[in-house]
Amino acid sequence: MRKIGSLGLMAALVFLAHLVPAAAQQDGASRPPSPHNETFKKLRAQCEQAACAPAGGDACVEAAVILMGDAAPDEFWHMSSDQRLKISLRLLEKGANNSNLARAHAYDIYSTGGFFAGNSDPYRANELMVMMTASSYPGAALRKARAIVSIFSVGATEAERAGSCELAKSMLAGGRLDAGSRAVAQEILESNYCAAREPAKN
Repeated sequence: MRKIGSLGLMAALVFLAHLVPAAAQQDGASRPPSPHNETFKKLRAQCEQAACAPAGGDACVEAAVILMGDAAPDEFWHMSSDQRLKISLRLLEKGANNSNLARAHAYDIYSTGGFFAGNSDPYRANELMVMMTASSYPGAALRKARAIVSIFSVGATEAERAGSCELAKSMLAGGRLDAGSRAVAQEILESNYCAAREPAKN
């Protein structure tokens, strides 16, 4: 049985958040304080300064991941996963001007994970892809490759599909990818097309 690939870190968090019963999200009375309260406040403050400090863009990603996790800060616990996702996207957009990590996480939601909360936005996803490609971010090529091997891909040639599998394999072996891009590379290799190209293991 083929292992299910990741939709990318943020996209996976979007999916998992929608599996949490609404009643459990609303029940803050029995929930212990989040361990991320102070960390989130610091990261959000850094994110607000993202336009002035390049490192702030990456802080936006960290804040967004915490917000969509299963231990969201106390001030957001009463919110639905859809509401937290929208706030996460606003954080990611703040960092998108100078952080490829923020662009990549937002791209994953707009192009794949956003479906679960009605946040699919192909136009914005394409803008972010252009920005990532222009800055030579390795994750951009991997996300293009993911689309090529997808079961929804139309018009891709055999050479393009095979090349996508090889790209993922070589970049994953290189060991210089961020966590989100590693997940995308692994997803490509676990796709039906790439998995079928690998020799059967005894």
